[in-house]
Amino acid sequence: MTRLLVLMGSGETTPTMVSTHQRVLAAVGDGPAVVLDTPYGFQENADELSERTLEYLAHNVGRVAEVVSLRDAEAVGDVAREVALAAVREAAWAFAGPGSPTYLARQWRAAGMPAVLAERLGDRDRSTATVLASAAACTAGRRTIPVYELYKVGEAPHWRDGLDLLRPLGLDAIVVPHFDNAEGGTHDTSCCYIGDRRLRALEGMLDPSEWVLGVDEHTAAVLDLEAGSLRVEGRGRVVVRLRDRAHEVATGTTVGLDEVLGWVADGLGTVGAASGSAGPGPAAPDAGGDGEFDAALARGDLLAAAEVTAGLLRSAEGGAAAIRQVAALARVAQAGWHEHRDLVAPHVETLLTLRERARTERRFADADAIRDALVAAGVEVHDARDGTGWEYHDPLEEAVPDAG
Repeated sequence: MTRLLVLMGSGETTPTMVSTHQRVLAAVGDGPAVVLDTPYGFQENADELSERTLEYLAHNVGRVAEVVSLRDAEAVGDVAREVALAAVREAAWAFAGPGSPTYLARQWRAAGMPAVLAERLGDRDRSTATVLASAAACTAGRRTIPVYELYKVGEAPHWRDGLDLLRPLGLDAIVVPHFDNAEGGTHDTSCCYIGDRRLRALEGMLDPSEWVLGVDEHTAAVLDLEAGSLRVEGRGRVVVRLRDRAHEVATGTTVGLDEVLGWVADGLGTVGAASGSAGPGPAAPDAGGDGEFDAALARGDLLAAAEVTAGLLRSAEGGAAAIRQVAALARVAQAGWHEHRDLVAPHVETLLTLRERARTERRFADADAIRDALVAAGVEVHDARDGTGWEYHDPLEEAVPDAG
């Protein structure tokens, strides 16, 4: 028998994933194949999206499938809901893809779908494949990223409840599809569009046993639950990320799930993470916040580093660590403290020489332009009979409030 859980980062209906779909379908045989429309069920073009998926499967993959419609758990009748659940339960191959992770999770929980999917993943008596792509993949863990809410609406980073399908398999992972997305161009849209900065903030909210499973675009993480293995297919990689540490699994590579759990155990400072457990045990907390403080310093974010220190000062047990961090901030400040007039002096003197030459050659417009540029940069020029002087108004010095 074959039990497969396939997590696709994106590209689920593109040529990149054709061979993966074909291999997975061949592994489970000729049983029913179904496509669930819930992830995009709120969209006005939901029917069109379903039709495109069926055409892709028929024409590109070579398999006829049917749509199981479950767009609104509250609006659908009891009989229709049970028919949909039964179709998914009995299917050899079940697929759900792009849309909204939070909408999908809310509708499926209300309909009772997580129990059906968990039953499929645990059934050793028949061959099944459950394929979750893009938004649907994002819901596989016990938490899901609220992508639209963070990226489009601007809500503060937070988790929403996922379907919790992975913990019973011994993988306390949070799935992040579109892991290498670069559509933003000038801004970071990796990590399922929210960017690495916000994902790191979210990681700080996870339980010690939880870790991130990042799946690049046009890439599939094929989990063979009978063989206990993870195979990466497509054009990208899968990333097992443990806060500030990561293991990359390249395409074409197969690793054992016990090896993956070993990485997790090592990264979280635990031992004996056995397959089938609820996940590794908790790591010792960073009571001093030094890891977060050091990370902020490393990226040059002194304000964030100071916030960590301020948090320690507000706590009863943070005194010693706070002193260390204040000392580190003092060293940074000392290293960056300069007399800025001395730094700009060579450039100002050069420009004043050019201005004097322009005045001598009666190029008064050029001379005035140089003076205007100096004034705009905070340099006040004083012309006198005995020569030209100047005074620099340091914007950084003026921004420092009076400590008294």
